[in-house]
Parts: sequence; structure tokens; C-alpha cells
Amino acid sequence: MRYYYNPKTCQYAKVLGVNDRTGIATVIIDNKKDEMDWDEFISEFKQLRDKDERSN
Repeated sequence: MRYYYNPKTCQYAKVLGVNDRTGIATVIIDNKKDEMDWDEFISEFKQLRDKDERSN
């Protein structure tokens, strides 16, 4: 599961999945499950990398 952050609204989001055919993402923002267009979501939220993904 990937986590994202919106610096403008200070919100965190968790992406549960993305439907490749429709481009709709199922996300949890502020403990509320929602569906958003993936391109819209990714333009608002920036992916957070966990410590194991960071390169040295």
C-alpha cells in the first residue's frame, strides 16, 4: 500500500487500488473511503517513500 500527502491541505491518503481500465483510484483520506480520478489524485497528492525505499 502506498501513502501520499497533499501539502496544500496537509492531508494524508492511502491508496487501496487503481482500476487500470477506468483510471479510478480507491483511496482513504481523513479516514473516509472515496473514489477519485487517478490523474486528479496524483496531481494533488505526492507519494511518501518509506525508509526502506530510500536510496543511499
